[in-house]
Amino acid sequence: MRSGSSFLGELFNQHSQVFYMFEPLHAFGSYKEQRENRFRALHDISRCNFTNLPKMYKQAVEGGYAPDQSSRCVEDNFCFKFKSLFLSRDTDLCQTPWKGCKVPFDPQILSQVCQRSLFPVSKVIAEPFLESLEPILEDSRVELRVIHLVRDPRAVMSSRKDVFSDANNTFAIKGNVNYLCNSQRRNIRFAECMNSLCDEVKPSRLWKGRYKRLRFEDVSARPLEVAREVYNFVGLNFDPVIEKWIEFNTRAEAGGSSNKFSTKRDSMNAVGHWRRSLSLSETLIIQNACLDNMSKLNYTLISNVHDLNNTKLNLW
Repeated sequence: MRSGSSFLGELFNQHSQVFYMFEPLHAFGSYKEQRENRFRALHDISRCNFTNLPKMYKQAVEGGYAPDQSSRCVEDNFCFKFKSLFLSRDTDLCQTPWKGCKVPFDPQILSQVCQRSLFPVSKVIAEPFLESLEPILEDSRVELRVIHLVRDPRAVMSSRKDVFSDANNTFAIKGNVNYLCNSQRRNIRFAECMNSLCDEVKPSRLWKGRYKRLRFEDVSARPLEVAREVYNFVGLNFDPVIEKWIEFNTRAEAGGSSNKFSTKRDSMNAVGHWRRSLSLSETLIIQNACLDNMSKLNYTLISNVHDLNNTKLNLW
């Protein structure tokens, strides 16, 4: 969360033949008790099978596991329907884009609509661990590709602080940073062990050619180049429409949006914004918790206010 995943997801959403889903696991939250349901839902979705999803959403919401806004997943049989351009254009579901939509969507029709796309794409933040995807990789019916987006934890925590702090609440960095770093550490270690011998993870041929890690900072600095890499990784042709969308959504004027959930950003300004939001003490707390991760991901540590404020000093 707050890693730039919405922008990365839009690179797929803008493609006219990709069935994009914005956080289809939202209704399950990040609870350990819902891990099996998250996996089952993601496995079904990867095969364009939506028949079991309504029941699973309903059980999650009724069981009190769902976060805010998840009731809409139950009402529509689909989470964040307004975020999926492919879905909105299908006349079996809507008369015109987002007008006259037949909700709740029939899961059989949803499955058929998905099957008319080149493939489905899911943006997932509720299921945090790479190893949970291995059973899907083992399914010969699915040619899964995994894009693992990471971001400087200082920037992630700064963004969460900006979003979740208000007049009555101050986001506690110290109380939240360990979960972020531990999850990131677990995934980095698992990725390191994919093709080499590690004590805790067996190397697996399943991941060969199916895993790609991206840093948000590289996406921001080289959006067109990285977008082409991503499209090549999943076997999509790079459409000029996508290039225009990227140019419009990453130029400096885009930074004027006040919506903290917008995908329009001055992309290079977004990389260093955390330096104006975090104090030195907050920065040091995050660095101490994520020291090994930051080293492996090539982020530079700072130790004084001068370096924090020196925007000419590149930290990634």
